[in-house]
Amino acid sequence: MYNLRIYLAMLVFGLWLLICSPASALTCDMSQYNISPVTGTKVDYGNTRWPVNTIQISDPFGSRYLAKNTSTGCYDYHRGLDLQGTEGDTVYSIAAGTVYIVQYECKKGALRCGFPNGGNVAVVEHPLTFKFNDKPYTKYYSVYLHLHNFDIGNNQKLKQGQPVVLGSPIGKLGRTGASYDHLHFEIRLGDINVTERIDPSVNPLYFLEEVHNVYRDTNNYTVCVSKSPLTVSFSSSNQELDFNEIEIQSAGETRKINFSTKEGIDLTQVDNSSPYGLVTINPADFKFGTPEYLIDFQFPGLDENFTRIFVRDIWGNGLEITPKSL
Repeated sequence: MYNLRIYLAMLVFGLWLLICSPASALTCDMSQYNISPVTGTKVDYGNTRWPVNTIQISDPFGSRYLAKNTSTGCYDYHRGLDLQGTEGDTVYSIAAGTVYIVQYECKKGALRCGFPNGGNVAVVEHPLTFKFNDKPYTKYYSVYLHLHNFDIGNNQKLKQGQPVVLGSPIGKLGRTGASYDHLHFEIRLGDINVTERIDPSVNPLYFLEEVHNVYRDTNNYTVCVSKSPLTVSFSSSNQELDFNEIEIQSAGETRKINFSTKEGIDLTQVDNSSPYGLVTINPADFKFGTPEYLIDFQFPGLDENFTRIFVRDIWGNGLEITPKSL
């Protein structure tokens, strides 16, 4: 019986490795393809700053690898940025606005908790007139999770309805509802609904990327294409984490996956191991200090004789890949 248990455990582990193996370093021959740069347009989202002074991204926005959490599957969809830090570091409002939510010890399953396992959560509403994906908005929200406390100095606590300016203290970085010290930071658009964890969230780098000398937009990408099934593998420096979209044109069909607009994504299945139906997304494990960001997109059933592939960042910058035989 003991040997049988060992055998079954090894079998389960082997299956887990087969299913949950992350993307690996890119090596491929792209000599049969033309690769051209694509230029997008940056948008000004007002005067902002990063929510912490020391900027160390330990988990980017979008689909991510969760091998350490095998009980819930290999992957999930990360709605923000994780910023690694030390308990007690000051967390700041990224822009002027009004404190919209102050929520203590939000736990999964708790009554009226819109941020499961978010711990201490603050949300700030920021007035701003802008367009995103051609849709007009008059405000956005910055969201701060896992705070150690809401201390803002002078023996004061953050309060709902309190006005803040750019750089006002929000509280202290911590690990409430989390396993290590970090700030989970989100940007949500429009009318926030704390029970809706997907639609309003966009990559925070739209609002932060151009306001610091790290995590800049350099358009330094590597792309590999392989077949059986058609697979597009993407990598970038760990200092450029603004990947947003892949588009494939093949046999008169276009498939697009966009992390911020959620185009091509089944919103009811984003936390399953194969969440997107017509494409399987296989991200590599990433943490602060990982040399590069890696992610594979597999398109089973799509004609492998594609005409164009676009890989774009949040601004629309990126690469166009076309076969030289066309």
